[in-house]
Amino acid sequence: MRRMEAPNLVPLPSRPNRERPIETARTLVRLEPDRLVVDHLAIVDPALAAIVADRPDDERSSFVERALRIGLLALQSAGTTLNV
Repeated sequence: MRRMEAPNLVPLPSRPNRERPIETARTLVRLEPDRLVVDHLAIVDPALAAIVADRPDDERSSFVERALRIGLLALQSAGTTLNV
């Protein structure tokens, strides 16, 4: 079985809010046998924050988790398409 190569990613620059910059620790991604753990993730993007803000408070975590899953699967699919 052939291992899929990761696609080359185009950087998506953050649009920092210069009036209220955020200070976070460096994002840490840890892989465990059955999970992906992301610590200290901050995405500075007002449009994305607005999308999440439109969700009820109790749905936001699952919504963001779903978005991450969809995004990772889309990137995997794009890499597969480029390799074909």
